[in-house]
This record gives sequence, C-alpha cells and structure tokens, in this order.
Amino acid sequence: MKKKVFVNIAGQPYEIIASDAQTYPVLDKAYGVCNSNNHTILILEDLPEAKFAHTLTHEVLHALIAESGGAYATAAAMGVGEDDPKVNAWEEMFVRVMTPHVLAAFGAPMLNHGKRRRQD
Repeated sequence: MKKKVFVNIAGQPYEIIASDAQTYPVLDKAYGVCNSNNHTILILEDLPEAKFAHTLTHEVLHALIAESGGAYATAAAMGVGEDDPKVNAWEEMFVRVMTPHVLAAFGAPMLNHGKRRRQD
C-alpha cells in the first residue's frame, strides 16, 4: 500500500492520490480531479514529471478556491448562486490562467508522484 500524502489547503487536509483510470474512472477523462466534498485530489500517476506538477498545481488551485470561500465570493460578485454554471466556468478559466504563473513564481510542488522532492 502506498503511503498516504496530504497537503494543507486553507486549514483543510487534502489527500493527494496518484492512481490510474482503472481504479478511479473519473481519471479516464482528466489528468486530475479535485473533490472538495471529500477533500481529495486525484492525479494520473503515470504523467511525466512536468505534467504531474502542472496538474497538481491546477487541482490545488481548485481546492484553494473551494476552501477559501472564493467560489462563494465569486458567485456573490456575479449576482448568481454558487451552483450557477457561470461560477464553474469562471473558476476553470481562472485556474487555467493562474496555474503556469503559480508554477513560475513558486516552482514545482514539493509533492511529486507521491514523493517529497529534494530541495536544491
């Protein structure tokens, strides 16, 4: 059994699970998935290192929006409910735009394929 890996996102522990689409069918259509209801982030385990880092950063940004109240604030600013498709569309576009900038500012996540990366 693989060691469980957690990351603290806005005070909430999220389990990072690197797996495959056979075990988690939702990964059949995505490199990664954030589930804020059960505080997990699923990532395809066989991604190249750079794609794994990009995908993990992308999913962590989704988790930050969920846990920080960002989705609620965005919905309120738009004058719609949190479940409005406009909020989901805004979030996905925001996360896609921000992911490479977060990576450029902070580098790859220390969690990589379920292992701590050595700091140089």
